[in-house]
Amino acid sequence: MRVTVTGTVQGVGFRPTVYRLATDLGLKGTVRNNGANVIIDVDADEGFMDLLKGRLPALAHIESFTMEDIPLPDGIEGFSIVESGHEGKGMGIPTDTAVCPECQKEMRGDGRRTGDAFTTCTECGARFTLMESMPYDRQRTSMDEYPMCEDCAKEYKDPMDRRFHHQTICCPRCGPTYRLVDSNGEVIEGDPIRRFAELLDEGKIGIAKSWGGMHICATIDRLQELRDWYGRKQKPFAIMVRDVETVLKYSEPTEHELRQITSPHRPIVLVKKKKTMPEASSPGLDTVGMFLPYTGMHHLLFDHLRSDAAVMTSANVPGEPMILNDEDIFELNADMYLLHNQRIQNRADDSVVKMFEGNTFFLRKSRGHIPSYIDFPLNGDAMAVGPQENLTASVATNGRIFTTQHIGNGESIGVVDYLEAATDSLMDMTGCRPSIVAMDLHPGYANRKYARSVAERFGSECIEVQHHWAHCASLMVDSGHQEMV
Repeated sequence: MRVTVTGTVQGVGFRPTVYRLATDLGLKGTVRNNGANVIIDVDADEGFMDLLKGRLPALAHIESFTMEDIPLPDGIEGFSIVESGHEGKGMGIPTDTAVCPECQKEMRGDGRRTGDAFTTCTECGARFTLMESMPYDRQRTSMDEYPMCEDCAKEYKDPMDRRFHHQTICCPRCGPTYRLVDSNGEVIEGDPIRRFAELLDEGKIGIAKSWGGMHICATIDRLQELRDWYGRKQKPFAIMVRDVETVLKYSEPTEHELRQITSPHRPIVLVKKKKTMPEASSPGLDTVGMFLPYTGMHHLLFDHLRSDAAVMTSANVPGEPMILNDEDIFELNADMYLLHNQRIQNRADDSVVKMFEGNTFFLRKSRGHIPSYIDFPLNGDAMAVGPQENLTASVATNGRIFTTQHIGNGESIGVVDYLEAATDSLMDMTGCRPSIVAMDLHPGYANRKYARSVAERFGSECIEVQHHWAHCASLMVDSGHQEMV
């Protein structure tokens, strides 16, 4: 039979799980990515899917599946993972997920990945920020630039290894690397992450490149100096802390807030701050945004830091998007720069959430939670370029509306360029070819030019939508209403 599976089934160890189950049962067949779905051809009955649902990897989620009575081709022996197809796009685009405990142990152990900030496995690591297109395979990610070494290739092919068919597998021998440079771009000798931690403890202000962009970093005893340097008098800073015990040292999170803080998505969570947290973290407010390490670099950094908390805020020129490229970061004039040579394909700020009456509200939906979608029975494809402030765009295809990562406030050329890149990327991943392009009615909005260019590219109808009606319609769709109430 043929099973077509839809959901979060790429980049999460789903195909290796199918392989292990089939081989354990002595079945013949194949499994492959196909666009955004997974197709399983197997000599089994309906009971196979019941068994598979009981073995799903932690990050996998099956939304639906269809079964067809299609016999296996002649000549298939055993079960195998085969080359991906491209017939469909855009359902379960994998998101970035915090480095798992097993990979953390490996980074801190005595094996060949000791101290390797790029250690991940099928259950964790960067996904969306590295992706060029679907289906999710190494050759369509930034890791295509790093051929596997012999040891990594062996793990990749081993069905019993937790990196079996892990698309971004690497090690210090074959993967990306970090370097630390000073304000003149000169290399600072020594272990880059350890030296960065030591200099932060000495009171320096640094910038560190992460998965979806760059962070400005300083220990929390240097908050006022950081505000003076960055010119940010009042706006709150996000604080990354070593572990859960440190969260409790500086704040009073509810049980729900703590679950969000420790979730694999690792958002910044607004929590009630204690007097132990310096007032300069969020002047005049009783809350502070706190989050835990989520990349290998963050974990190794806190292994070396004496301080148990540090500012980690998006590195950008005020009014511009977070900086991605190494050559652009020196205009911020920090003391030092911790940079890696892995290309960031999709920029993504940290997500920010707030709890209210047991519900989670996004103040900024980005890394770890995007691309997100909602089901909506729209006939055909469409695209909307969003407002001017707190900007995101959306694309609609195959009965779903997908939303981009947080873009920013869209007055500057840099933000509009970011909007274009993010939306074009999302249209490519989802296969959206809009017949309608929507833009705000306000004639002064900078993203209207982009909307018209997309409409011209696809021969689409370009429509104007009144701003407050767009708010109303968005609330209706988000609440599941298709008609006025």
